[in-house]
Amino acid sequence: MSRSRRWRFEHAAPDHASIVERYTQHTGAAVDADALRLYRLRWDLTEIALYVAELCRPHADTADTREAWDGLQDYLDPARWTTARS
Repeated sequence: MSRSRRWRFEHAAPDHASIVERYTQHTGAAVDADALRLYRLRWDLTEIALYVAELCRPHADTADTREAWDGLQDYLDPARWTTARS
């Protein structure tokens, strides 16, 4: 998946506070902020594991492996992790 197509909650919903508020209003259930952060972390760690698995096995230089390399670098970018904690 290319960087431009990679879906993240923040990109799909930059104003996620309003979405959480609407969800709570419609369902009556509060959203657990810690659970949401854990979901995002799990997503990122899964992506990292998949990219590493792809690149650790024998592979050729293809569009898929270049995409895996780019994706891995994106997920390991320290800026991503500092903003993900907020």
